[in-house]
Amino acid sequence: MGTATSATVWKCRTCAAPYDRSHGRRGHAQHPLAGTDAVRRSSWEQVDNLLADTETGIGVAMDEFRAALGDLVNQPADGSARAVIAARANTVANRFSETSQKLEAMVGEAGRRLEDSAQYVNARLEQVASLNRQITQSYANGHQPNDMLDQRDSLINELASKIQLTRDDQPDGSVNLYSANGHSLVLSERAAQLKTVPGDADSARTRLMLDIHGKQVEMSESTLGSGEIAGLLRFRDQDLLAVQASLGRMAAAFAGAYNAQQARGLDANGKRGQAMFESGQAGGAGSRPQHRRGEAGGERSRYVEAEGGRLPSFPTMAASTSWKTW
Repeated sequence: MGTATSATVWKCRTCAAPYDRSHGRRGHAQHPLAGTDAVRRSSWEQVDNLLADTETGIGVAMDEFRAALGDLVNQPADGSARAVIAARANTVANRFSETSQKLEAMVGEAGRRLEDSAQYVNARLEQVASLNRQITQSYANGHQPNDMLDQRDSLINELASKIQLTRDDQPDGSVNLYSANGHSLVLSERAAQLKTVPGDADSARTRLMLDIHGKQVEMSESTLGSGEIAGLLRFRDQDLLAVQASLGRMAAAFAGAYNAQQARGLDANGKRGQAMFESGQAGGAGSRPQHRRGEAGGERSRYVEAEGGRLPSFPTMAASTSWKTW
């Protein structure tokens, strides 16, 4: 009985065809932009979840507060209805405060992620520099270091997901890496280092510095170009800052609107109604309404709403009610 035989082909890795330098560059050109988008998308999801929470969101508290005011209009002399408004007003102010604190916590989290990313980048820059040294030595000894070349390409692709870079292949087999604005990241066997330092005006807003052999250059979202680190900086310093400012403006507008409405009313002594909320500066990060504590008893004011083109008034406070938020 005949036996079929098959030949196993063994390939020597170090004896393979010459290394194709373009092979390692095929993927990393697209990585930085994808990294930027991915970081901003995931970060925005956290903001959306915070603001759109159907149980603890600001919108829910504001809706419940308005509903309580509606109940009071129907029963202006009901002490329990006024107590509900006091509680709901307190809840609204607390929600603004809690949301502001959570947004500020996101600033701190972005800073920690920047530190982690800097360490990730530094480790790989050092590895690329080390491989440059080994590769040039291998070429000088007449060897084709394909394994090390592949390893270096893999590291460069990993770097490209974090930071936009360009590579410049050298005749001796080493590669130089540069940032988007032309600062050297790796020059032959020497690697730069990313460092994080506290912000000048706000220590929580970590600054990113590139240490190029003793010379430090600040790296911003614009100078980084793209990549996950640029996405983090853009989210923290542009997107999140805009959300914080909008929250401050909303807090001031909300407080101002209800305080203005209160001012149109009169208390039991014929004096103008007191402000319901106190708020921080409009537009400032973390601005929120705070309760203004009125005197106990002796108050009578009017809740005014637009109805059919005229402004009817309704009594909302009994003389014996102690208001904690008005």
